[in-house]
Order: sequence, then structure tokens, then C-alpha cells
Amino acid sequence: MASRTSSGRIIGFGDPVLDLVSSVSFEALDSLDMQAGGCTAIPRSELERLLSLPEINNGDLLTVPGGSACNVCKCLAGLRANRPKGLDDEILFIGMIGMDSAGADFHSMLEASGVKPLLPQCDTEDTSTASCLCLVSPDGQRTMRTYLGAAQKLTSAEQLPIGTSDLENVGLVHFEGYSLYKIDVAEATMRSAREAGSKISLDLASFEIVNNCWEALTEKILKEKLVDILFCNEDEARAACEAGKLLEDVANSSADDVVESALRYLLQSVEVVVISRGADGCLVGTADGQRATAAAENVTVIDTIGAGDYFSAGFLHAWVSGAPLVACAACGCAAGGAAVQAAGAELGAVEMKALRNKIQSILDSSSSVDERNQSYMQLK
Repeated sequence: MASRTSSGRIIGFGDPVLDLVSSVSFEALDSLDMQAGGCTAIPRSELERLLSLPEINNGDLLTVPGGSACNVCKCLAGLRANRPKGLDDEILFIGMIGMDSAGADFHSMLEASGVKPLLPQCDTEDTSTASCLCLVSPDGQRTMRTYLGAAQKLTSAEQLPIGTSDLENVGLVHFEGYSLYKIDVAEATMRSAREAGSKISLDLASFEIVNNCWEALTEKILKEKLVDILFCNEDEARAACEAGKLLEDVANSSADDVVESALRYLLQSVEVVVISRGADGCLVGTADGQRATAAAENVTVIDTIGAGDYFSAGFLHAWVSGAPLVACAACGCAAGGAAVQAAGAELGAVEMKALRNKIQSILDSSSSVDERNQSYMQLK
């Protein structure tokens, strides 16, 4: 399979967030007046208050480096762990941290996962590294309360530790949807990546982002065709249909109609659109009319934190290698299925090795099919 990028080197761009994962009961969520599945920004004082509650900080708090793009990078690094180390296989992550122990912890944990950290420090000493309290209910659903801290102090591309010349040996730059809240930085970085010849991917990440950043997404990103691959889920597709008035009655439209309408709209501006559909797997479409689907993994859901990010990583790992769309989709579903079986967006060494082997098997099978098809065409 021929690579689709000039280099295998990948950079992730987003908010470095230290995830604090806690298992809670439905009763605890009700008592805190939290809607399951929501994601809300909170001040540092509120984060500290929540962490002081025994129903949240109940002795099993798990701390992992997180943030959407960071999770993608961790999974990509894990999938490449058995390769010889070299510049062409580097996975890097860019985002701003605080001048605190949490920032130092984030840096060291990210490095230990195989990702090269490019983490400028916020020059405001009293601004802490971003943290997200991830509350996981018994059904595996995650409810998030995020203190953005130092991450929101990244307001200019001039603060980034890279420039256009540094991107010349980068095959792909991946952006999380939350970067749309820093639209000037995201747009400038995308343009630099374009100028350097890098491919660009964007994961919308949340229906709230689509609602809040629709104008920035459509006018600054889609209209300018700055993205090659766009990821979203059904909720985000529905939000796009509502914001863009793509259907007359979105609320009463079927999931299939919503997905197809969003796909057609997005493909006017993007080369590849990938829509994950939970238990229904995923749908991939391209601007030149190709379609591919893959079934979801039949697994028990423990925790949905990072599942979408791992899905994106699995897809991108295959896509960069030049795999057919159907294999890319299957690799995405395999990675997402592995993520929901782990607590927090963090696979253990054994689980990551199993995922790596499974994805390699998918790629090997697709490569064999391609070779047989090519031989058949030559015979004809």
C-alpha cells in the first residue's frame, strides 16, 4: 500500500488536559444536578470543590494525560510501538501547559506513552495546567467538568514552538474540535500546514462545539477548504444539520437521513468525511463519490472516555499507510471498541498490543486483496 502523505510524521494540536477519572453512581450525578454525557467548562474553584466531595474522590481517582488530540496521538504512538524509531514515525503533540507540577506530570506521562511533547508554558504563574474531571456512570457514559486553565492562554500562532519550516517533514496535522474556540490560532496553523504540504484532519469532538463554533467552522475552515479529513459522530452530524438548516425537520428526521445530509454537505469542502455511529459502526464518504462502512465491535462498554479519539486514531493510522477506505473504517471501529473496554482514555500494554495486532491483521488482509485485484487486472 502506498502512503497517502509525504511523511509518516504526525502532529496533534489541542488542549493538554490532565484527566481525573472517577466512577460514580447515577445517584451522585443526580445529587450534583449533572446531566449524564454533558461537558461543561468550570472555574478552578469549582473543580477543587468537586474533588473534595467523597462521592467523587472516592479513592479510585485515575490520572491520565488527556484532551481529544492528545488521546489521538497516544493511540497512534501505541500503534507504532513495534516500529524502528525514526523521524518519519514521530508522533508529536502541541498545546500549552502551566508552570506547575500537573504540567510536569502531563509532559512526563505523554513522553512515556511514546509521544513527543511540544508544550510551551503559560507565562502566568498562577494559571494551572488544564484538568478535566471525568465522571463515569455505571453504563459507561462520561460526564465532564473541565477547567481549561493554561490551555486557553494559547491565543496566537506566534506562541507555538513550530513554524512553517518545521512542518515540511510532517505528513499530517490533526486538530481537535476544541481548537475552533481558538479559531485564529487554528486557522493560521492550518494554513502553515497547507503551505508545507501536510494533510490536515479535524475531529468535531462535540455537538456543543458545532453549535457554538458553526460560523468559525463554515466561514474560516470549510469555505477555505483547509481540512482534508473530517470526523464527527451522529450527534455532531445532527447539530450540523440544524445549524446549516440542511433538513426541514431535523428533530423528526431519521438518523440515516441526518447522516446522509451531513455527509453530502461536508463533502462539498472536505476530501474525506468519517461519521461514527456508535453501535451501528461508521460511514465514510469521499468527495469523488466513494463510500465505505464498517461494523462496530461487539464488546461490553466500561467507559466511553476517549472512544471517539481512539476511533480517529485507528482510522488515521490506516489512512496514512494507504489502506482502502473499508480497511480504514474497520481499523477505526477496532480502536474505538478497544477504548470503551478500558477505564479512561488509556490502554494497558497488553490491550494496546492486542489492538496493534488486530489492526495489523486488518491491514494485511486488505493489502492481500489489493494485490489479488491488481494481478487480476493485469491478467485481463
